Amino acid sequence: MAFPVVDFFSKNVYTENFKAFEAVYGMKKKPEEKDGKVAMADNLFLDMRGYLIFGRVIGVIPLSGVFGLSHKSLRFKMLSVPVIVSLCITLIVSLSTVMSLLHSIKSSKSNALEIARSVQGFSFILWGFFCYIYFLLRAESIINIFKTWEKSTLYHSVKDKTFPRDIILISTIVFVSATLETTVNHMEYFPQFDGINGMSVKNASKYGSALEAYYWRSNGHWGRHFGYHPLLAVLSFVSHKFVLFCWNYVDVLMIIFARALYFKFKGLCQIAVENLKSSKESLKIRPMGIADQLTWVQIVKDHDTLCNILEAFEKFLSPLIFGSYTTNIYYICMQLIDGLTPDKIAHSVVHSIFTPWSFLHLTMRIFLLSVTAARINLYAHEIGNILKKCPIEFYDAEVARVDKHVTAGPDIGLSGLGCFIVTKPFILSIVNVIFTVEIVLLQGLSSATGPCTASTKS
Repeated sequence: MAFPVVDFFSKNVYTENFKAFEAVYGMKKKPEEKDGKVAMADNLFLDMRGYLIFGRVIGVIPLSGVFGLSHKSLRFKMLSVPVIVSLCITLIVSLSTVMSLLHSIKSSKSNALEIARSVQGFSFILWGFFCYIYFLLRAESIINIFKTWEKSTLYHSVKDKTFPRDIILISTIVFVSATLETTVNHMEYFPQFDGINGMSVKNASKYGSALEAYYWRSNGHWGRHFGYHPLLAVLSFVSHKFVLFCWNYVDVLMIIFARALYFKFKGLCQIAVENLKSSKESLKIRPMGIADQLTWVQIVKDHDTLCNILEAFEKFLSPLIFGSYTTNIYYICMQLIDGLTPDKIAHSVVHSIFTPWSFLHLTMRIFLLSVTAARINLYAHEIGNILKKCPIEFYDAEVARVDKHVTAGPDIGLSGLGCFIVTKPFILSIVNVIFTVEIVLLQGLSSATGPCTASTKS
């Protein structure tokens, strides 16, 4: 049986179709509706406003207007205070990056483990430097994300009531853990804790102050080039903290964005399931009407809209996702190998606390990112299983197009520079990579000498 193809979205036809839809279901247009469409039920900017303000404080978000009540207040101006602050922090981090690179080059490297440890400080600082530069260069893309979200309209939109709560919960847990973790880590840099951290430093009294002791123990490679000065000690301390919080901030930001996106796809799937039930029931009591078929067309149009929103997010997040997974996997491997080093754990209370804590912190962070991002792929493709059950009377060209796209087309989801798309099977691939790297590093464990620089761990 063939069905005529109707352009439901031409101006006149759509108006008549919506009148029929209203007559059948008793629906009235809401004041904010336009041609049957409604704006996104959630205000992404207002929900994330507090987190954006925090990002501006630590210099990651170089935008003016984050204190406003609308995304329209966001501005990027080169001579603004946020940009100047971000540039100053970037300069400080760039100095630390250069010093870490020189230290890495001069470090001894005789096996895989020593090579991995030699770049540990450099990779940590380099990732923070990249994030600060990237957010400065792509600040307009951040504004575009909120513009795309706000201007996008859906026929069916479910309000995400728990989204603000999840932002507060995730960010609080991650940053409290990061702060306490780095506090424990810094206990080995002060002579007062030498009795519990297993360090044996000759002539500890030669340090004139706690700040000087911290400087020489945590950033001795700075001292070999510049000597000691209180300003250098402060700069080395501040640069490390900015990179630490930047790293955590960027990961949490990606988690928040993924959380917002997957809920929209999930909500659309729930609506489609409800519509499937109602369509089957309606066919039992009356013939197919325009309003019935229009509902299915609206669902697939909403899916197209969400895919367009995902594309805007993905353009900005793709390099960050690639860099985040690379850096996180590297540090998970390094913390795991430290946990397998018995002499460090047995003689140091600090390491016995910090190493498993850091490992769990990194694992938790990458797990949250992977799960939320994988759910985008899951729910974006789940609509295909629902469309396959769509009654044949409603299965028109638009429905068939989306059905084919989600079942036979490329994977839908967040990607890392096109090299991978975050899915559930990808999470298992990460585990395989970590175990493979650990086997390689364990081969050099017996010949490796000296502890890794704990100041580079996040």
